[in-house]
Amino acid sequence: MLQSDTFAPAGLLANLVSLPLDYTKTHIQVHNTLPKPSIFLRYIGLEVVLFKYLIFYNLRQCFQKLIPEDNKSLLLFSSSLSYFLLTPFDHILVKLQTKNLQTNKLSNIMNTSIFIVKKYGISGFFLGGLPNTLKCCAFGAASMNFDTTLYPYHVILWKYFLIMATMIPAVVFSHPFDVVKTHMQKNVLNVDGNQKDFEMNKIGREAGREYTRFSECCVDLYKKYGMKVFYRGIYHAYARAIFIVAAPVTAFEIYHPY
Repeated sequence: MLQSDTFAPAGLLANLVSLPLDYTKTHIQVHNTLPKPSIFLRYIGLEVVLFKYLIFYNLRQCFQKLIPEDNKSLLLFSSSLSYFLLTPFDHILVKLQTKNLQTNKLSNIMNTSIFIVKKYGISGFFLGGLPNTLKCCAFGAASMNFDTTLYPYHVILWKYFLIMATMIPAVVFSHPFDVVKTHMQKNVLNVDGNQKDFEMNKIGREAGREYTRFSECCVDLYKKYGMKVFYRGIYHAYARAIFIVAAPVTAFEIYHPY
């Protein structure tokens, strides 16, 4: 597989530019509705994505020096471990993306981190760590045989087609874990608000249940909404996955023409 590490700036830019897709996906996962068209809201948590990507990049560089490139199982394990270690950034991002503007003052990494520690303790940073790790395992296992070097470098359209085809099973198998992770990490809308207002708020009722256990969250979501709940926002997740994987490939083509 063409490593995104070869062109880290392209991967970072793709992650930052596609953040609105992630915000929309998260909103659909929690509320089952599209968010209001606000550019500011859709780029909330930009600094979280920046720090997360830089740390993930450095972790991956370290693991690649220790693990042979042909040992795909260990590489998958190292990626999954990295995702678990980066769960705090995912938790902070989801908290910011699902905040209630009327009752919640979360606005940056610092006050969101303090909020998580006060509410859950230090271990709360790793709430949703299990589905986050399983998501990486499912995504990595489904796309493990993706290899752009199988095609001539001058046939760029074939590469894009390969990316789109490979991302289908990768997203289909990993997205349910992402939905569970989001529901475990989401910001309960009445956390600082009035209970009466919360009960009258339809969206509040939709997002008002907190989960701390993976199995409990899966069972409760299935009982309430059926299997379809695990695929809320999948189109936005698929579009973002294509964009993030295609960006380094495009950068490689530009700077290494054949």
